Amino acid sequence: MATLIANAAVKSTHDESSEGAGNSRKAEIDHGSVLPSVSANFQNLSSLFKISTFLLLFLVYSYVSILARSTLKMGTESQIAVIGMACRLPGGADSPESLWSMLAEGRDGLREVPKDRWDWKSFYHEDPDAKEATNFSHGYYVNQDVSAFDARFFGIPGAEATGIDPQQRLLLETTYEAVENAGIPIKSLRGSNTSVHMAMFARDYDRMGYRDGPQLHKTHIIGSGDAILSNRISYVLDLKGSSNTLDTGCVSVTRPAICLLR
Repeated sequence: MATLIANAAVKSTHDESSEGAGNSRKAEIDHGSVLPSVSANFQNLSSLFKISTFLLLFLVYSYVSILARSTLKMGTESQIAVIGMACRLPGGADSPESLWSMLAEGRDGLREVPKDRWDWKSFYHEDPDAKEATNFSHGYYVNQDVSAFDARFFGIPGAEATGIDPQQRLLLETTYEAVENAGIPIKSLRGSNTSVHMAMFARDYDRMGYRDGPQLHKTHIIGSGDAILSNRISYVLDLKGSSNTLDTGCVSVTRPAICLLR
C-alpha cells in the first residue's frame, strides 16, 4: 500500500542506492517459485485478514498522526495531508476504491491456494505438527500476476528485473499510482527533497534464493535487500530526501506501506 503525504518543511539527506538503469524488455518471471509465507494452524483466516487489514490502515493512520504532531512543533508552515493512495491487496482490492467496496460489502479475499503458487494437495496434512507439510488449503493472495512486470517502464534492465523481489515490483507500481492519484506530475518530483519511508516484514524471496547457491541471481542482494525497498523508489523517481526501511513486524503482514514526504 502506498501513501503520498505532502509536507512543506521536511529536510534530509539522500541514502544512495546502488541501482542501475537502462532500457530493457518486459520481464516475465517464473512466479511458480514465488511462494507466500507458510502460516500454520490458522483456524479463521477470514478474521485474520480483516484484522491484518485493520492493522495496516491503523499503521498508516498512526504514522500520519505522529508526523502531524512532530511537524506542529516546527510551526504552522509544516502542516501535512494525505493526498494520494494506492494498494495491492487480496480479494481484487487493487485500488483504495475497490478496498473500500470490499470492506463495505463485508467481503474478504479468502480463496484456494492458486495452482501457479504450489499444489497444496501435495503438501497438505491435517496434523499441524506434521513435518514438511501444511495444514491449510486456502489463503489470501493478490490477483495480480507478479511475474508480469514492465521493467522498461521503470528503467530497469531485463536481466536485473528477474532477480527483483515481487515486493519491490509491486511497490514501484503502487508508488507511481499514488503519485498519479495525487495529481502530481512525476517530473515535478525529480530532484526534489522528497523522502521515502517504508514498512516491511516478510523476506520470503530473499530466503528462497539461498536454497540453491549455484543458481543465486547475480543481483540478489539489491534485488531482495531490505533497504532497497525504499531506496529503489528514491532512485527510480530521483528523490533527494531520506530513504529508509523499517521492519514493523506483523503490523505490515498484509502489504508493506510506503509514505512519500515532500
